Amino acid sequence: MPALPNSPRQRARSYDADPLRYLRGVLAFFLVGGTLVALILAVTGLAPEALLLAGVLWALFGILTGIVDFLLEPMAEFLGGLMASISSSGPEPADRIGTALQHAEELAGPLDQPEAAARELEAVRRGVRKLDPQDDIRLGLALAELYERQLEDPGRALGELRRLIDRHPHLRETVRLRGLLAELRAEHFSQSAT
Repeated sequence: MPALPNSPRQRARSYDADPLRYLRGVLAFFLVGGTLVALILAVTGLAPEALLLAGVLWALFGILTGIVDFLLEPMAEFLGGLMASISSSGPEPADRIGTALQHAEELAGPLDQPEAAARELEAVRRGVRKLDPQDDIRLGLALAELYERQLEDPGRALGELRRLIDRHPHLRETVRLRGLLAELRAEHFSQSAT
């Protein structure tokens, strides 16, 4: 039974996935190899005192493996998480919105996956800490178009337009958004009335 069942050592699929695996291999090679050599020397009678050396090397292997498992591995995980949080706390990529819009366009168009495109745009909108109003409007209009034309969900399209209007009432684009909202309402209310 492994000492740390949830450790990366037990989950690693390759040597690259667990960098401490190299250290464990070097320890095993030298200390277990030395133990085997000392045992062979002791058993053959060439050096009876080599049995003490075998015991010392085996104990040293256990101690050093424990240090790697219980001290170095958690420290490496902590430092890796710390470095990841430091690198992710930097500024957002400048063209993240444009890239997400292009990817969503590919998903909704040639790949015929409009649901995935809508989920991606919603995830981008939730994932950006401080979304510029212009970018929010670009994302919202793309979502409204997806809901209206490809997902055939006019209620969500109307809700998205309403969210943009309520969130950014001071912008010039709000007039255009109100016009789009009125057109969609008229189109869908006139269809349901006939």
